[in-house]
Amino acid sequence: MTFAQRLRTAPFSLWILAWVGLLAHPLLLLGIPIGIWLLPLAATLACVCSRPRIADLGRWPVWIIIAAVTLGVVYGALATMDRSWDGLATWTANARWLTQDGTLEHPYFRDPNVFNYGRGYPLLQPILLAQGMTWLGEHGGRLLFPALWLLLVTSLAPPLRRAGLDGRPLDLMVLGLALVPMFIEPGGGSAASGFADLLVAVLVLHAIIAVAEDLNTPAMLACFLLPMAKGEGFAHLLIFVIVAAFAGRRAAARGAAIGGVIGLAIWLPLQSQLKHPGAPFSLDFLAVALAPALAWGLATMVQRTRSRILVLGTAMVLTAGLAALSALDHTSVGAAVRRLATLDLDWGNLPDIVGVGLGQFVFVRKLGLTFILLIAVCWVLYRRHGLGELRPLFGILCLAGTAIVAFMATRNDGSLDLFLREGITRYTAQWIGPAWLVIGLSIARLRSTGSRLEPAQSATG
Repeated sequence: MTFAQRLRTAPFSLWILAWVGLLAHPLLLLGIPIGIWLLPLAATLACVCSRPRIADLGRWPVWIIIAAVTLGVVYGALATMDRSWDGLATWTANARWLTQDGTLEHPYFRDPNVFNYGRGYPLLQPILLAQGMTWLGEHGGRLLFPALWLLLVTSLAPPLRRAGLDGRPLDLMVLGLALVPMFIEPGGGSAASGFADLLVAVLVLHAIIAVAEDLNTPAMLACFLLPMAKGEGFAHLLIFVIVAAFAGRRAAARGAAIGGVIGLAIWLPLQSQLKHPGAPFSLDFLAVALAPALAWGLATMVQRTRSRILVLGTAMVLTAGLAALSALDHTSVGAAVRRLATLDLDWGNLPDIVGVGLGQFVFVRKLGLTFILLIAVCWVLYRRHGLGELRPLFGILCLAGTAIVAFMATRNDGSLDLFLREGITRYTAQWIGPAWLVIGLSIARLRSTGSRLEPAQSATG
């Protein structure tokens, strides 16, 4: 595969997000304004890397249904501004200040005495939203959220079609993802709510597609963007790096590790500035930025040795220790890792956390039939043919669920009830796209056993 072909394995839309993140964050770190030119420049550079293509959604009834749902999501996004706390007080508040002059040089960001509920929150979504507001006005900028929802839905069909799934089964997979209530209803965490969970859902779907097909470039771009999208993006990218390396998906593991290192190296110094205004510059963040490379090396060693369980445990412990002893300690994820590493947990909460976590599998009102179908298809596939090539993908989903429970177990500061009531469903919804991908790939394997996932030559934007 030539260099140009490797670039085109990542879709146009993912390249736009990557160029926005790559251009904007260093400029903000240096105090250089980002202007109205950012989005057109990112789109131009994305066109050089991968040409935009018409979305693949299957047959015309699917297009009609998704068009109708899209109109509802657009109406919900434009009818009012943010209707939920996180959107109002963090993501959109940061975006509004970025529209002032395209910099972070305001008391809201720089003065620790000024109230900023989202101080140190990742800036990828606020940057995108600020660009939309600059071009289309404050309400018009919220078209970002329907666009992200469409990006999630339209990213599913191409890898399933490459795996041999077509016709009615493909249509049902796309509609299953498109009609998940969590993202299309008006509540918190939905596409219209202004939360960042939808952006994370888009990125983890592209990352797991890259692992499934062992693609370097999409894995690199998705893991580059994950820490810039939301705090748990750091944990997500480590899961992709470790599982891809452990499963022998070398191109995906290498891309995920490289992207993660670059993304963390760009984002962490800016986050440190925002969390501790006026603090002297430190290179401690480099230790965290190297965590994906360490995880890649250790997990690759796992794949090549006999005592895999022992080495995998060592890899995870060392990676967690590195994160706990570094600059991430001032973030929610870093604090959670430190509590896990020191077993600073309220063990009495564990039954409630596990119970609520398992309840997400049958939370049809929010997550639809996603996880019920996933478990059923997994069981049938395992009984008939074994999981085979899909084992790493199931492993990613299992590790993601374990990470959610582990994070909840560290919430011993009085916030656990809130996280169990609202947060755990949003964290689970981030993995809706990967779940439907695995369901579709499992059905494709059941329909045609022995077929293999081949690296794609191109991808849909």
